[in-house]
Amino acid sequence: MSMGNSKLTRSICSITDPFCPAAIGVKYPDAASVKSLAWDMDSFSTITTDANGNGAIILSADPANGAAVATTITGSTITAATAPTAYPGWSNWAAVSGVQYRCVSYGVEVRSILPMMTNQGSFGVAVNPAGVGQIGTTGLDLDSTNFATNLRTSASMGMPITAIAHDDGVTARVFKFTATIAANSQASFGFDNLIVYMRGGPATTASLQLRIVAHYELVFSSNSVFNQVATPSAVENTGVTSGSNFVKRTMDQVIVGGTKEFEKRVMNTAELFGRFAVRSAATAVGAYFGGPAGAAVGYSMSGAIMDYD
Repeated sequence: MSMGNSKLTRSICSITDPFCPAAIGVKYPDAASVKSLAWDMDSFSTITTDANGNGAIILSADPANGAAVATTITGSTITAATAPTAYPGWSNWAAVSGVQYRCVSYGVEVRSILPMMTNQGSFGVAVNPAGVGQIGTTGLDLDSTNFATNLRTSASMGMPITAIAHDDGVTARVFKFTATIAANSQASFGFDNLIVYMRGGPATTASLQLRIVAHYELVFSSNSVFNQVATPSAVENTGVTSGSNFVKRTMDQVIVGGTKEFEKRVMNTAELFGRFAVRSAATAVGAYFGGPAGAAVGYSMSGAIMDYD
């Protein structure tokens, strides 16, 4: 049985990889029983280097405090940054009284936009784990090995870097009011921060293009007009959420490669989880009924597992 195109595999991809086509309009399939609307954010930004050829942006899952730009990098350390700004389009939702929100997934694809045959330096993405540090604060060492991941490549290679944020599995699942989110706080949102940076490039030059993609669920007060058009939340599916956690534990969250390469890796890893689920079902049923016949029954039942959405 081929599982690479199964509903389970696609559903795992939809809540794990923000660049996956199936992620558009997705809702997180947990025990939340509310009416909600899906909001997909897809925007572009650039990093312009300073006089020393360095630059950085710190990204957060919080749409109200989405991106902070490093204004001073001393050596390899961010010593000053702007206050974080909201992601494009969020102001429209923030104006709605009583809106609550949570992030399903977010990530970034980074490409060098420098001309060939120039001093291009290197660029990278560092992952500050959920609950550690705050967006926009100082003291982030871009050369540090203390991040969960810090992957860098030469800009002259012409290859992009793609990264996704992981969540803490608890705080990230809670719907939040804008007013209750501590300003600049990463710990209160439950997702990693992604720090995109340029090192040793040409001075005062637009050097990197970022594509930032995030998916959110929004819920509204009962008397809101948006609540009237909201739809039921996703049905709880522990197979999908367990598969997503398996993918995050198994594969790198930052790779040298584009979004399609990242999606392929997510799908392949999700398929491995699906095959594991099939074998587990066959073994469990086989043990219950006994013998090869029981295993055959379990394997036939596994088709329903793979097709369950």
